[in-house]
Amino acid sequence: MNNVDLRWLSYLSGVFDGEGSIQVCKISRKDRKEKQFRLYITLSMTDIVIPMMFYDRFGGYLSWKIGDTYKLKDGEVRNRRKPCLVWSLQNREAYEFLCDVKPFIIGKYEQVLLGISFWSYKEKQIRILKSKKKIRVDGKLHGGESYPSSVYNTLESYYDKMHNINVGDINRGMNSVEILKKQTLRQYRAKREDYEKTLEGVETKLRQLVPVLQNRTNTNKTKSVPEKDIVQITNGS
Repeated sequence: MNNVDLRWLSYLSGVFDGEGSIQVCKISRKDRKEKQFRLYITLSMTDIVIPMMFYDRFGGYLSWKIGDTYKLKDGEVRNRRKPCLVWSLQNREAYEFLCDVKPFIIGKYEQVLLGISFWSYKEKQIRILKSKKKIRVDGKLHGGESYPSSVYNTLESYYDKMHNINVGDINRGMNSVEILKKQTLRQYRAKREDYEKTLEGVETKLRQLVPVLQNRTNTNKTKSVPEKDIVQITNGS
């Protein structure tokens, strides 16, 4: 990989670290006794250029997510959210993507490791089931077949761990916003108190200076010249 590709990959990895999503999905199928598990990653943005960059570099799928609407009392319909373009990858492609971006990920590093571990384990179990002819060539279970209970429980534990991490990130994000609000409010109050104290100090000093200035004005006030002296000075001239 040359320097240009490396810089390009590091940039896309940073975008995904901030805006992307990593999930282990549990899907119900009519022809399956048990739910199936998939590795699923998405990136949705109102700026359609960036999802197109991911699609051009890593492949996958593109779809539109239409923003929901709400009605006002007068019947006017307004958009609550803007439409956005969604880029997504599943299973093996998602696993390869996570392996590529892993060296550059910081915020979602735990989810990346868990996603890689999940798919590695699932592929290993698929190979075992293929050897026992319980699974088709395309990697899907035959109708009526199911994973062994130990394998299913392990896959479900991956699902639970990923879900808990994602929910924890949301809670931490909400908590960090609340903490930031409280910090900002404390800073504002502290600055306001300092400002009020400063005004009080200036007002006190002004009150102390008023009598001093009045005294100086009275002492430096020029005495009026008597009228007779004015006449004499005029006659003398």
